[in-house]
This record gives sequence, C-alpha cells and structure tokens, in this order.
Amino acid sequence: MTPYIDVFIQKETNCDRQYLLDRVRDAELGIDASVVYIYALADECVNYPEKPGNVIYIGEAGRPSEPTGKRFAQHVSTSSRKGGDSGTIYSLSRYYWQGKRLRLQVFLVESSEERKKAERILLNSHVKEFGSLPICQGTTGENYGTTALSSLVVPEKFMALFFPTSNNSHKPTPQSSVA
Repeated sequence: MTPYIDVFIQKETNCDRQYLLDRVRDAELGIDASVVYIYALADECVNYPEKPGNVIYIGEAGRPSEPTGKRFAQHVSTSSRKGGDSGTIYSLSRYYWQGKRLRLQVFLVESSEERKKAERILLNSHVKEFGSLPICQGTTGENYGTTALSSLVVPEKFMALFFPTSNNSHKPTPQSSVA
C-alpha cells in the first residue's frame, strides 16, 4: 500500500493540529472517501510485549455525509486540557500535547468493506508481531474525553494500585492455594 499522506505532525511546528483541521478541504478525503491510517511515534518506541514498536494507533474512516478528512482533527483534543469530542483519542492527544513528533500515514482504499478488512489485517498483524494492540487503541469515546479526564480526581487508594510496593505482592492464602 502506498500512502496518500505521509507526514510528521508536531505541536508548534508548521505541520501541527491545524494541518489535521485542513484535511477537511482535501478533495481526496471528501464525502464517501474510504481510508485506513496509522499514527506512530517518530522518535521513540513503545515497549510492547514481543518487541519495541512505533505504531500507536490504527484506524479507518469513511463518511457518507461529511468529508472523511474531518476525522483526523477529531483525534487530537483542542487543547491539552479541553476537548470532549467522542472521536478524540485521549492517549494520542497526550502524545501530541507533550510535543512528541507523530507520523501520520493515510491510505486511500476502494470501499467500506475494503477499509474494514485492511484495518483488521493491520490490527491483527500488529498483535502478532508486537504482542498487543497499539497502545492508543481503545482510548476513545465518552469515558476518555480530555476535559473530563483532566478534571478527574483519583482517590489515593486507587492510585496506589498502579505502583505496587514489592514484586511479591501476592502471597498465597489457604483459600487461594492450589491443592
């Protein structure tokens, strides 16, 4: 597959979130355009279970009533603390607002069936090669709105669960021992 778009997006450069907003006027990304796309970290890797990798999100889009190009700007919140669009990818937005350089590749495909199939192949291939889905998959929707998460107060007892005090935190009890 040859990318239609292959760019590096970074906050405070000449190719920033505004570039994504401008894709709404791209004739190739108009109404009914079908695309598959990949966001990747340009300058660092994610420590996936099998090996390090750069891909952080794989998606597909096709819009019957508005330009498909509108989708790309929806992925990145309007600011580091504000944004409630259900299409925002919270984790991807965090990378962007922290100033990380992101590579975006967009591939034009023939039909909605082809784009769904291509996305599934890319996702499954990523799992096979790296041992998991890309790190930003699953961080979209109501539960991951930038405004809501920015104002979320997490009780200390829950935060402590993310930082175990020892590697041997599970001690078998008579009820959990295997006989």
